[in-house]
Amino acid sequence: MTNANRINFIVGIILVGLKLTGFVNWSWWWITLPFYFGLAVVLLVATVCLIHLVVTTTWDRMVANRKNN
Repeated sequence: MTNANRINFIVGIILVGLKLTGFVNWSWWWITLPFYFGLAVVLLVATVCLIHLVVTTTWDRMVANRKNN
């Protein structure tokens, strides 16, 4: 586990404890956010890479079609 993952996990556990003891009245979405932060970063990077792949492939096909015509 990297340092960032440990920090996210510790913050998440603290927030869950505060929510369960009634010290904070936040939505569970905010309480569990530190647990999903790493997953969100991975999904964001994967989405950007996929968009880049689609755009470059489409661009290459357009250029190849223009050369053939």
